[in-house]
Amino acid sequence: MKGLYFLGAVLLLVTGPLSSASADPNNALAAYIERDYKTAYEEWKLLAEQGDAEAQYGLGLLYAAGNYVKRDLVKAFRWYRKAAEQGYSSAEYNVATAYTFGKGVEKDYSQALYWYRQAAEHNSAAAKFAVGSIYYQGLGVEKDVEEAVRWYRAAAEWWNDDGQYSLARAYVLGEGIKIDYVEAYMWAEFVIYLSRDEKLRDNARNLQDFIGSRMSSKQIEEALQRARERDPIYRVRVKRRE
Repeated sequence: MKGLYFLGAVLLLVTGPLSSASADPNNALAAYIERDYKTAYEEWKLLAEQGDAEAQYGLGLLYAAGNYVKRDLVKAFRWYRKAAEQGYSSAEYNVATAYTFGKGVEKDYSQALYWYRQAAEHNSAAAKFAVGSIYYQGLGVEKDVEEAVRWYRAAAEWWNDDGQYSLARAYVLGEGIKIDYVEAYMWAEFVIYLSRDEKLRDNARNLQDFIGSRMSSKQIEEALQRARERDPIYRVRVKRRE
């Protein structure tokens, strides 16, 4: 019997605690998706303490929503920050959002911009749009509409519906870019057919109605042709509705 105790102690020293060794990121994610937040927390906690960025982000989600654990935005921010510092894009975006709105940390627009840019470099379309919004509103930086439009375009080209609508609006108003109704109509068309945001779709329809009365039928057809050439998903959805 003593030999068994000794063997167990040796294995513990070599492999570490058995519970840590059994932690599985796939199990954690599956549990989270199935709303088994207790299991998700236990699996992610073990992995997060070992430095796993996805698990750290997952813990942030649990604390932010109050799933299984008591809602705590400060703890959520801390876990997001740990993951963000390892280059985890979704965590970078959430850290930036926390700094923007003061959730779990003091508002700091310069830090928000820094982390949005980090997420944008990792191809977060939402972060690209957020950088544009910061420049458009002049939050912690000098207002720069041209720079804002550049970021809106970057977001739009990654199929972010906010970016697409903002770019269409800029083309109508001539804000930071030359007025171009054909381009505006095209980008609004994507929002109407591809966005899940009903309010945004309504705004895009209103924008099209406004400029459509000022465009020739040839210009409208050109805008629709550009849309068809740019996005195969749009082509399929339009064809299904014909």
